[in-house]
Amino acid sequence: MKDIYKILADSNRRKIIKILLDGQLTVNEILSHFSIKQATLSSHLAVLLEAGLVNVSKKSKFRLYSINKTGLDEFVKKFNNEFQKSIKAGMDMEFIDIRNMSRR
Repeated sequence: MKDIYKILADSNRRKIIKILLDGQLTVNEILSHFSIKQATLSSHLAVLLEAGLVNVSKKSKFRLYSINKTGLDEFVKKFNNEFQKSIKAGMDMEFIDIRNMSRR
């Protein structure tokens, strides 16, 4: 799987996720919220689909996109864990720096 942080660094992808939180939509319905070409939107949707953040189902000749709640929940958990580790590592670094300064 691609780096999920890089995937969500793109503002269009974040906007797609936000739009899909209200329910499933077709590509054209999603596209109505953007000023990009359909091919560009389809590329963004493919990346989100590969990352497991959205689902796609077929209804007649339409493809309906929706949030993959499990995938999004997993991302949120992973992000929270990484964020907490970063904070702890940063705090440890500050503590080490203070200790080293007091020895001088």
